[in-house]
Amino acid sequence: MVLLMACGTAAPAGRETVAAPRGAPGPVSTAAPAAEAAPTAPPAPVRVRLAFTAISGAQLPIWVAQDAGIFLQNGVDADLSYIATSQTAMGALLGNEVDILSGGAEAALAVAVEGGDAVAVGAKLNKVVQAMYAAPSITEPGQLRGKTVGVTRLGSLSGTSARYLLRSWGLEPERDVTLLQTGGFPETVAALSVSGIDAGMLPPPQTLRAQDAGFVELANLWSTSFDYPGSIISMLRPRTPEQEELTRRTLRAVVEAIHRIKTDRATALRSLQGGTKTDDPRALEEGYEIYAPLYERDLRLSREAFRNALEELAHTNPRAASTSPDNLIDSRFVDEIRQSGLIERLYGSQ
Repeated sequence: MVLLMACGTAAPAGRETVAAPRGAPGPVSTAAPAAEAAPTAPPAPVRVRLAFTAISGAQLPIWVAQDAGIFLQNGVDADLSYIATSQTAMGALLGNEVDILSGGAEAALAVAVEGGDAVAVGAKLNKVVQAMYAAPSITEPGQLRGKTVGVTRLGSLSGTSARYLLRSWGLEPERDVTLLQTGGFPETVAALSVSGIDAGMLPPPQTLRAQDAGFVELANLWSTSFDYPGSIISMLRPRTPEQEELTRRTLRAVVEAIHRIKTDRATALRSLQGGTKTDDPRALEEGYEIYAPLYERDLRLSREAFRNALEELAHTNPRAASTSPDNLIDSRFVDEIRQSGLIERLYGSQ
């Protein structure tokens, strides 16, 4: 991975970046020149090509880190891009087109199980924030037999979530229910609207669009006890000092962005509006209310969540059954964050 050191602080096109505030100069001695008593300047920014893989509230920490200038404050010149689905984004990561991915764990799991070097370095969510919505005529899960369920991609988080729910209802995916790839969550809502599918997996705030169109929620996963790496930060395992510093700065910025989300509702709602391109205040409020409490303050990597993910993957790839969660996780950097006292400084005794 080649890291480009940038001296400027230009923001990526398409999203507004707010410069970090600077302090006023301190008093100057009349006896001899003195340096101004200004706050420590941010480190020289390192360019990071960061791709997010879904238009959903799961990406809000990334959007807030960019919009509020938190990336720049931590010495990260983030070039954000949207690559639909984690599989396509993983191809970009393996092809050295991006440095870091923010999205579902499925693609990283698939690579790691086959002996690849993709790892999770932080987890924004250890819950799946998706629900299955169905046509009004479908009032119970058993009525999905013989029907078509829309997912963004078969190997994506929505595909995994659909399979998990179907199995919990005694339905076998592909045998009892057809899974149809839509390409994205907005496309899933559109397919529901034209009866192209009978049900589909959706995250907030797209869930509200489905409700307004008359579709009904059969189940959601975020209110269950099921732990799963719903939105992680992944990359090829950092090995050089430059890669490690890039990772360290990026994760610290995301931690600070999550604190901003939890304590500054207005800022969070503005970024959610811009990121999802949603003007409906009800949808934005719903998205904020659901996601904000679920974000991990310290980007905790849950072995239990990854164990559950491997069990789900084992249904389609038997190698996952013999893979340890430790092979998928590089926790050095979140451990550093916890040991640094940053969480206590941000949240106090909360």
